[in-house]
Amino acid sequence: MTRAEELQQIFEKIPWMNLSVFAEKIGMDRKNFTKYVTGKLTVTEKTYEKIIAGLAECKNELP
Repeated sequence: MTRAEELQQIFEKIPWMNLSVFAEKIGMDRKNFTKYVTGKLTVTEKTYEKIIAGLAECKNELP
């Protein structure tokens, strides 16, 4: 499974998450972030790690 496919699967499981807000929270351009999630732009390892770290941070903020 590619990083892009993995991101697609992750965000399909949390459709309620606003991608624009999440992208802003992790300091990423909203348009590029959407392209990463939809597989239209190649995700580098560094970007992938940044997204995963942002998801972990969001998880820790949940009650």
